[in-house]
Amino acid sequence: MDAIHELERALGCSIRGTVKTYERSQFNSDGDLIYLRLTDRYIKKIPREIALFENLEGLHLSYTGISELPPEIFELKKLRHLFVSNNYIYELPEEIGELKNLTRLSVSSNRITQMPDTIGELRNLEYLNFGKNYLSSIPETIGNLRNLKEIDLSYNKIETLPNRITDLNNLVILHLQNNRLSLLPDDIDKFSNLKKLFVQYNLLQSIPESIGLVRPLWQLFAHNNQLSSIPSTIGFLKELEMLWLQDNNISEIPESIGECLSLKYLYLSRNNIKKVPRSVLKLPLDTLTLDTNQLTYIPDLDHIHSLKTLRIDKNPDLRGLNVAFIVIALKKRDAIVLHDEQETGDDYYIASRLG
Repeated sequence: MDAIHELERALGCSIRGTVKTYERSQFNSDGDLIYLRLTDRYIKKIPREIALFENLEGLHLSYTGISELPPEIFELKKLRHLFVSNNYIYELPEEIGELKNLTRLSVSSNRITQMPDTIGELRNLEYLNFGKNYLSSIPETIGNLRNLKEIDLSYNKIETLPNRITDLNNLVILHLQNNRLSLLPDDIDKFSNLKKLFVQYNLLQSIPESIGLVRPLWQLFAHNNQLSSIPSTIGFLKELEMLWLQDNNISEIPESIGECLSLKYLYLSRNNIKKVPRSVLKLPLDTLTLDTNQLTYIPDLDHIHSLKTLRIDKNPDLRGLNVAFIVIALKKRDAIVLHDEQETGDDYYIASRLG
């Protein structure tokens, strides 16, 4: 306990006070400090007394105002979890590679401009978060982290991905949104366990054809890019439930979309689409957005019995009895439908009388 008192004096606060359960520090059966949580305490600097706790497994220092990681942290060889998010850290030292037992590392929302090459020495990492920093590139050594299940590189300035990133074949979740990427890896299918892919708000002009071989993919967020097409291989994604492609330059939906037999949420707003293929009628859609396109034709979407929300507004050339029948049929079963035509028009009068 002398070490505890010494650390508390250096910190100027208690580490055992009454705080929220998730912030409490933890001790093992021998009384050794194993988890130290100082989240939301403005300490500004980590005292060197931290090195006294050689059995420390978890260190939570988010929202503490620190600007650097002192060398004493890298003496904590049993450390498994290190969270230093939402601080003022400009550099992650090369010595981070000495923490071989780390399984979770989060340095998000700092001011880091470079990921050290030694990150590749953390081969036990399962979770890595560098989101909301100032990274412009990622080292090839990232490919060594074969145990990674989730990596967050969002909200940076990354223009290209390292060739070896697809070596991370145990990834389940990949966050790349809000960067400056113009290309995704051609061998993206090497992410053979990937379920969630976030690439929205980039500069992507295409999605690789090999995306169709990422069979477990469940959610694909690729909105707000410069995509001109959807790869026909999309139909191989039998597990896909959510597909966000709004705010692109897509002109055509491939017929193969109808083979995505788990697809429930399809967002295609604000593109250049003229026609919706009949194959969509096979989908178990809950939500379909097609507003602000150039539609001149839609199939009988009311035949999708699961459909609860449909947007077809802001398509000036989409009108006629066909559209009126669809709108009225969907509304009769309490679906939400946004469209431009006035229901007092002749088409809607006829459709309501015949429906």
